[in-house]
Parts: sequence; C-alpha cells; structure tokens
Amino acid sequence: GQRALGALIEANETGGSIRSVLPAAGAVAIVATIQFFASAVQRERQQVLGELVSRHVEEQVLDVVSEVELESFETPTFHNRVQRIRMRGSQPFNLVYGVSTFASAIVGVLAVVIALISIEPLLIPLILVVLLPTWLVASRRGEAFWRLFWRMTPRDRERGYLATLLSDRDSAKEVRGFGLAGYLRERHRRLYDERIAELRAVARKQLIFSLIANVGTGVTLGITLLLVAWLTLQGGIPLESAGIAVAGVAVVGGRLAAAGWAAGSLSEAALYIDDYGAFVELLPLAKAARPTDPAPSSFRRIGVEAVSFTYPSASEPALHDVSLHIDAGEIVALVGENGSGKTTLAKLLARLYSPTSGRIRWDGTDISSVDPDMLRRSIAVIFQDFLHYHLPARDNIGLGRTEAIDDVDAIRDAARHADADGFLSALAQGYDSMLGPEFEGGVDLSIGQWQRV
Repeated sequence: GQRALGALIEANETGGSIRSVLPAAGAVAIVATIQFFASAVQRERQQVLGELVSRHVEEQVLDVVSEVELESFETPTFHNRVQRIRMRGSQPFNLVYGVSTFASAIVGVLAVVIALISIEPLLIPLILVVLLPTWLVASRRGEAFWRLFWRMTPRDRERGYLATLLSDRDSAKEVRGFGLAGYLRERHRRLYDERIAELRAVARKQLIFSLIANVGTGVTLGITLLLVAWLTLQGGIPLESAGIAVAGVAVVGGRLAAAGWAAGSLSEAALYIDDYGAFVELLPLAKAARPTDPAPSSFRRIGVEAVSFTYPSASEPALHDVSLHIDAGEIVALVGENGSGKTTLAKLLARLYSPTSGRIRWDGTDISSVDPDMLRRSIAVIFQDFLHYHLPARDNIGLGRTEAIDDVDAIRDAARHADADGFLSALAQGYDSMLGPEFEGGVDLSIGQWQRV
C-alpha cells in the first residue's frame, strides 16, 4: 500500500503514467483476494465448529440426565441447571465465534503494528490503548447479561411450560375443553413482558458504559491521527508513510474493537462453560455412586423391610415403615386411598427410587447394592401415565428389550400375547407403520390399543 501511494505521488509530481502504480496495486489486489477468501473460510468453519461444539454440549447434558438418579428430577434446582445449559444454545457458537474472531483480530493487529513500527514506533502505545475500554465494556456486558439469564431461569422455565401446554397435542383437548387458552396466553405474555423489561434495564445500563468507552476510543484514535499529522508536518515521516499510517490506524482501530468484543463474548462464554462444567461433573459422581454388584439371577421372594421414602421436594414421607413380602407366582394388588403411597412403593420395588430408610431384598440380596440396570432387566413396568412413543409400531414393542429390537418374530410373538397383532398387522404398513399423528404418515391408536402395545 505504501509503495502504491508513493508511486502515485511520484507520478502526479513528475507527470508519469499510472503504469508505475500497477505492480503495487496488483500486489494489494492479490493480498485482498486471499484475505477475503480466508474470511469466507473462517465463517464456514465457524458455522461447522459451532455446530460440533453444540452437539458435544447437548450429548454430554443428555449423558448426565440419563445417568442421575430419579430423585434429581424431583427438585427444581436440577431442572433450572438443565434449562440454563440447554436454552443458552447460542453460547457454544459465541465461544467458537469469540475464539476465531479474537485470533483473527490479533493476527490483523500484529500485522498492522509491525507495519506501523517501521513507520513510527510512537504510534503503537496509543493504538494499543484502544483495546482496553472496549474489552472492559464487553466483559462487563457479558457478565451482566449472564446474571440476568441466570436470574430469569425459573421464569423462563415457567414460560416454556405454558407454551408447551398451548402447543402440545396431549394438552390441547383439555385447554380447549376448559377454555384455558386466553388465560394461559395472558400468563405467558406477562412472563415475557417481565423478561423484556429486565432485559431493557440491563441493556440501557450497558449502553451508558459503551458510550463512555466509545468516547475514550474515539479520543485515542483522534490523538493518534493528530500525532501522525504533526510528525508529517515536522518532516518526521514521508507523506506516503503518513497516508499508510492513517489507514493503519483506521484498520487497527476496527481490529482492536473486534478483538475487544470477541474477548467480551469469551468472557460470557466462560461463565457458561463454568456452569456447564459443574453440571457435567455430575456424570462421574453419578457413575461412582452407582452400585456394581451383580443382580440376582433367580426370583423366589421380594421382601420389604420397614421401608420409608420421602421425595426430595416434600416435607412429609410418601411411605412410612412399610413391610411386606411377595413370593414367586403370587399376584398382589396394592389397595389404598389416593396419596397412600401405592405407586411410590411400586417404583421402589422396581428400583426406580431407593428407600430413604429400610431395605428391599430380592432373594435375600439388598437391591440397593446391585447394579440397577441389571436388576431392571428382570422387571417389566407399565405406568398409569405410560408414554406414547411416536416411532414405528415394531419399535414401540421392541423398546421393551432394546438388545432384541431387530428380532421381528419375537416382536410379533409379544404382540400376539398382548392381543395387539390383529390391529397392528391391519395398519397400512403393518409393524413398520409410524404411530402417533405428529410425523408424516403416522397413525394414532385408541387408548386401549396403546395400552396393549
């Protein structure tokens, strides 16, 4: 650039032609082309890498929620933590963008700084001062918005729940039947209004800090340009060098501002990563706490010995000092009023929860000491509020034993035992038919048919 400007000045003073500028102009064009293409590559890689990081985060979160004990799902604190990790889905992209943009900006700054050192080293301290206010404001902004999102997590969860009630197929009939849409919409709107009001308050405060920082940056750049002008008038640097210095100051100012905002994005992403890191640490803790003794290979008797259980969010026990035994071949019904703990006892017998006190023994073995997954392979559970899996019919049945999910004969045999083979075979695509109307080609079943499946 300096050579092109020098050649242009010389041609203007001597009456020369533009041909003297062509070599330097051609070099600038080549460098610019490479730079623009590198920027395009950077954008594409940012997009892909951001998606990969998001996938990594999502998979680790799913690993945690799949491993922790069911008691965790009974506490709002756990749901708040999951919400913060999953709903701040932009943070993995911010992390990638911040790292990539910061690296790119620093490379650009170093290149211009090297050029300016060869012109006038006095410019360097002033230019580097530009980074400080931008970085401070961006970091402060990231922390302020993170605190806002942390504080709003419970309300955001409630708002998301209301949106699910209004849009979910299973709740739609009750929302229509009771005329709840207007009330739920208004409640959803109030929660959103509260969020936006909080967001505006934080944004307004950060805008003041940004104005102060921008004034400082502008004054610093102005002083730098005045220094260039003074040095030029004093004969300290040639005119063409002054022109390039002015261009360098403009470029490096933008690069430093970009580096400052990228550093701010990284600061906010760092808070997210701290929260995410603390969450994924639950995985090794859950695995370490999981018993590893082998489950009994036979079944003769289940004994319940003075078992009590209190849900984490409850102040009173759901079960208190219950004892019973069930022998192989027995059919046992638990009878009692609503809330007497029948379902809770069934969940404890199925090792979905662990007793708060007392013991459950399977053929004399305390089931709290055995691998729960291994034990559950010998237990079949059908809940009152069982899930309707919107998957092919064969998968709905195969989910009962996923290691044999491709055994079509076993699936059909199970369907015949449950008196489901007739209506499943009559579907348009038989056992390959998608169940549930949410997906293309899906068919719904009656409640009784779903129970049989």
